[in-house]
Amino acid sequence: MRLTVLLIIFVFISNIADAQMKGYGVEPFGGFHYAANVINKTGTSMNGYCGGIDLKFFPNQKRSNLFNELYHNPDFSLNFRLCKLNNPDTFGYSFAIFPQIEIPVKKNSNLCLSAKVGYGLNFNTLQYDFHKNFDNRAIVSPVNFALDAGLILNYRLTSRNEIGISGGLYHVSNGSLKMPNGGINVVYSALSFRHHFEKYLDFKYKPIIKNQAFESKLIYTIYLATGYRQIAYFSSTKSFWVACLNQQFKRKISHLYQIGITTDLFYDASPAIWENSLRSLKSIQTKEKLHLGLGFYQQFDIGRFFLPFSANLYLTKVSRPFYIKFGLGYQLSKKWSVGSFFKGGIKNGSKLDSDFMEWSLGYSIKR
Repeated sequence: MRLTVLLIIFVFISNIADAQMKGYGVEPFGGFHYAANVINKTGTSMNGYCGGIDLKFFPNQKRSNLFNELYHNPDFSLNFRLCKLNNPDTFGYSFAIFPQIEIPVKKNSNLCLSAKVGYGLNFNTLQYDFHKNFDNRAIVSPVNFALDAGLILNYRLTSRNEIGISGGLYHVSNGSLKMPNGGINVVYSALSFRHHFEKYLDFKYKPIIKNQAFESKLIYTIYLATGYRQIAYFSSTKSFWVACLNQQFKRKISHLYQIGITTDLFYDASPAIWENSLRSLKSIQTKEKLHLGLGFYQQFDIGRFFLPFSANLYLTKVSRPFYIKFGLGYQLSKKWSVGSFFKGGIKNGSKLDSDFMEWSLGYSIKR
């Protein structure tokens, strides 16, 4: 029923939106849902297969020739996703809406290999409930953040139609704003069909021309960030604010890419609670909340938007020494930026746990 309604909406919109869109697409997918927990009473794994469909709309955009040359004629789309999760009686259905960009990395007159990244909102029909749905310890709030990343290989059928095959990772989390928050992780593969109203594909499938000469630049960035999180162990829930002072020393080596090192100074009570979940917040001293981190940093620049990713190690002693950061940022000007970044740590050697979402204000100096 849900799929039927979504398809009806899709057909209706596609029939009336010629003036606002340059094309649309349909992308069914199948994947494997890695559940955040086992069944409480039996200890049985809740991992399993899942599937769904993406409806994609490609809006008309005014882009300069320089932008298209720098980023090799990327595709922007607005995606509507429906996913039937494994164990739907527990996890339900996942609905999402997110903008997505596909940046070509290799192409010829018929084939185009692109990296894709999408970031938006996800709604889940079922959430955690201590009495009615205890085994859904993945999602406790109906609205969550959603990240989709992967690769797609498209093949041009005509000047207006193309098909494709893709694979990726879909991650859903509320950034530990409310617990429990094990998150949803789906690894998937997909087939796609796209139709464009004009002969856009003659333009898209032009071979990549190397970017014009680029002057490498050293960049120093500092940002302040804050976030709010919960830690819950069912018997008690602790809620508190966290803060971070971040510095990045990096080099811009192309129009698309920056690489360097990053340091973090955290004001965060989480590591003390990891050691002893029974501790009260008042008993945690200021010096126990201060932690240093050092990591490898990389950043993809797409116009004024940027996509950072860092792999980091705590320099202070904590029980989960490795953590990562990723998210979405926006350059307000040449020097000032804002961003929303996810921080997660490795638990028990393999499971990625959400720590918190950083909301940041940054300042950059270029040399």
